[in-house]
Amino acid sequence: MKQHILVTGGAGFIGSHLVDALLQAGHEVTVIDILSDRNRGNLNPKARNVNADLTKLETIGIVEALAPDVIFHFAGNASVPKSVADPVMDMEINYVATARLLDVASKIGVKRFVFSSTGGGLSSEYTTLPTPENTPSRPLSPYVKHKLASEELGEFYCIHRGLPFVALRFANVYGPRQTVTCGEANVIATFAHKMVRNEPVQVNGNGLQTRDYVYVDDVIDACLMLLDQTNAAGPLNVGSEHEINVSTLHRVMAQYLGYRVPVIKGPADTGASSRSCLDITKIRMTLGWKPTTSIQDGLKRTLDWHREEVERERAKAGLVREFAA
Repeated sequence: MKQHILVTGGAGFIGSHLVDALLQAGHEVTVIDILSDRNRGNLNPKARNVNADLTKLETIGIVEALAPDVIFHFAGNASVPKSVADPVMDMEINYVATARLLDVASKIGVKRFVFSSTGGGLSSEYTTLPTPENTPSRPLSPYVKHKLASEELGEFYCIHRGLPFVALRFANVYGPRQTVTCGEANVIATFAHKMVRNEPVQVNGNGLQTRDYVYVDDVIDACLMLLDQTNAAGPLNVGSEHEINVSTLHRVMAQYLGYRVPVIKGPADTGASSRSCLDITKIRMTLGWKPTTSIQDGLKRTLDWHREEVERERAKAGLVREFAA
């Protein structure tokens, strides 16, 4: 059934992939995002694209006027270091804006509200690994605290206002369109950006720190499944249930590219967990979802996209030089 779907952050990495998939499925899609030269190229011209800031009250008024059937709320500050440096900024973007959006969604009778939350930030060597959704946690960064607070507020609106709310707790999502300038880019985007330009890569610490990596197409499949599964509720982990360390990622990516630049050793990241991995039993039982893209295939697709980006940059630079001459 065709629905009108609002995607906040729809010009971003995950959001833009979701917009493309929703349009392909025949839905009407509206994007609300703060547009810039960095993300404008991700926009799908078939969507209604609105350049607006969700921290502004007038933007919430736009949402009310649009009256979408479904909201995927993917906009927000994605940088943990920025949240540590400026907790108030992170609160305004990741919690206050979400609270206002939840409130207007309940008033206009949204049929499904999907919130982009964090799973990687809740999983570490100090928890059960792989980490299920009900594991107690004590997040230290404002970013993770505000994500959890938003989940709890979403639960309030679900119980007391009848808003069908689901939080997707993402592991480390990777794939095409993720760049080192897009929020808190994970190590795959950082390595890929450097490697395809034959620049040196820095590995911090001993290289044995692990994360749970999930390919963006698999994440989008989980999002689409929520449109049909109206009974799904609460937080759902979206990951691979496998740990991969930094050194292994570097080796696999280097082999595929024929990259031979020596690694630069850097200090271990202060306060970062050594391990992270999500238990996906709940989403497998609730939606029948599991990732289908192997890390090898996902890395190949990602690296091919980054190589194409380099070619586009070179072609653009050549046109500029030709025009200047």
